Amino acid sequence: MKKLLLSGVAALFIIGCGGGGGGSNTTVTDSNEFDFLSTDGVSGKILFKKSNPTSSLVEEYTIKSIDAHMCEVEPISPVTLTVDKNNPTAEFEFNAAFKKAPCYTDQIYINYEKKILDGKEEKQLSVLNPQYDQSKVYKMQGDDPLYQYQWHLKNTGQDFGIVPATAGEDINVEPVWKENITGKGVVIGVIDSGVDMFHPDLKENIDWKDSYNYLTGTQNVTPLGDKPYTAETDQYLFAHGTAVAGIIAAKGWNGIGTRGVAPDAKIAAFNPLVSLVGEESEDGYTSDTIPSIQTVRMLDSLVRNLDNIDIYNNSWGGDATTLIDDLLMQEQIDYDTQSNYGVKFGRNQKGVIYIKSAGNEGNESNVNFEQLQTNGNWIVVGAVGADGTITSYSTPGSAILISAPGGGSDPDYTKQNKLEIVTTDLAGDKRGFDREDVYATLQPHFNVKGNENYDYTYFMNGTSAAAPVVSGVVALMLEANPNLTYRDIQIILAKTARQNDINDSEWQTNNAGLHFNYKYGFGVVDAKKAVEMAKTFKSVGNYKDVKTASAILNVDKNSTNGELNVSVPINENITVENAKLYITIDNNQSKNYYSGPDTNLSLHHTSSTNNIMISLISPSGTKSVLVKAPNSLTDQDVYLNTRLLSTNFMEEKSEGNWTVNIKSVNNGEFNLKNIKLEITGH
Repeated sequence: MKKLLLSGVAALFIIGCGGGGGGSNTTVTDSNEFDFLSTDGVSGKILFKKSNPTSSLVEEYTIKSIDAHMCEVEPISPVTLTVDKNNPTAEFEFNAAFKKAPCYTDQIYINYEKKILDGKEEKQLSVLNPQYDQSKVYKMQGDDPLYQYQWHLKNTGQDFGIVPATAGEDINVEPVWKENITGKGVVIGVIDSGVDMFHPDLKENIDWKDSYNYLTGTQNVTPLGDKPYTAETDQYLFAHGTAVAGIIAAKGWNGIGTRGVAPDAKIAAFNPLVSLVGEESEDGYTSDTIPSIQTVRMLDSLVRNLDNIDIYNNSWGGDATTLIDDLLMQEQIDYDTQSNYGVKFGRNQKGVIYIKSAGNEGNESNVNFEQLQTNGNWIVVGAVGADGTITSYSTPGSAILISAPGGGSDPDYTKQNKLEIVTTDLAGDKRGFDREDVYATLQPHFNVKGNENYDYTYFMNGTSAAAPVVSGVVALMLEANPNLTYRDIQIILAKTARQNDINDSEWQTNNAGLHFNYKYGFGVVDAKKAVEMAKTFKSVGNYKDVKTASAILNVDKNSTNGELNVSVPINENITVENAKLYITIDNNQSKNYYSGPDTNLSLHHTSSTNNIMISLISPSGTKSVLVKAPNSLTDQDVYLNTRLLSTNFMEEKSEGNWTVNIKSVNNGEFNLKNIKLEITGH
């Protein structure tokens, strides 16, 4: 996940051409009637000229309207142009006046009247935005020319970066495609910064009716992205959603570009992560309010068009290095309510699948520090590189269910020191990641046959790239068995994951025989095994079938030599899907920073929050480290009914005494106030 902060992201969406509505029923003329000279992506200027007049007679053209495909603009006043053999050029400049907000389109329709002497005829001319011109692009009949570089799909040891890939470190998806399982009938909502909905490798798989642009209230979610991403902070965000969409569902075997994991799935695009400069919603939210306008929109997007969407991909995140932001906002923002609604009512009550990138904060952070992803509804995804080991940025933790290729070892998109993910980019050479940009740290143009139009990038990385890989695999699983519930999907992914990086010392085996790792969850997603199990999997049920076993203890106990062990009896015997520990610790932290419910914390305990390690041990002896120490927490952070999730006990039995172990790695003193253990399963 290239971190998308929930703060003000300035966005300007401009049309490459202008007009109002979506075309007319008039005759479409030969495109030789006018030559399209250029568009100015900033002003929306369009220039025309008459090409090769064959008569000395004066021809008069009255431009009556200009319609932009999937954009809403104000009508223009008729403009008359005249040409003849001696004066063949007639230029017309049109600056779009948008009804709602700036918009980007793939083509315009020029409706005009042609008059020669007393004769008149009504005509329409369709003009393609040159960013989408494919005339010079290398094509490969029945294949995808850039597939050979997509190591995450088939790793042959590709070597087009500084460090080559390791053959075999991929998601094992080709056998699934050979069964003609390609994601057909599955819709994935991409909650991001927008998607280039006209991209030649995406347009066949775009679900227009379920897409939504939060800036305009329309269905066109195509961003502009016409500036070098090094010239403005976070400019890469404009291309981020397009890269994510391509990883999931770039059209396969169509002769151009790349291939998605689920090349026949559909993409519904949303852009809640962007806002216009100075924008304020009807409810008074801005980029600076808590919650911000982006967060409010994001909450909405988690259930938007719920009846039609199967999977919501979330390649974004807050800050997994701290807890203070969660404390400040927990009463005003409720991600649990939205995701609970989605898993309860989505997919005809089988539950939508929420897939979430783990974060790019690195080893000292923890996925549990981003509280929204600790409720058990989300499939949290870590990232591995082209050698199958954890990337330097991937946020670890016990809430990770599974890992997937993310690529690169540096979250900076301009530094390709290891192979990153090849995927779709904003189309054309003036937009997105891929461009000839003299200001970039490296030349970001992927200069290979098949990318002559700069439509693809090899700079996509982060857990933002890993999450859509899993979204694509889940789409394949749902085509194979549409009756799977959101809970079934999690269990199948855990049970079929491939144990990667087998020499890593943190691999453990739980009492149910499943391998797990603090860095990787249950391992790297294996598409073939996941789909095979999905076909015949006996469902554990949906939201209403969830079984829980819990216990609450008011401990109020001081540590001895910096450590406490607390036994928590669970009397119910269910098969575990996940375990959640809610915990409050008094260690003289954050009293001056946070004022909320339950701030009656004393001032004599000395262990700093970042030195506190928390583990949970099941009755069968499986130990899951919920929080490692030392870590990224600061003096502003406090465990105040903080929820910590572990997936590591999957398929174990719940009954018996669980043990909560809390240890200060610097032997500092602390007081454990209370804990609640909640086991979820079937």
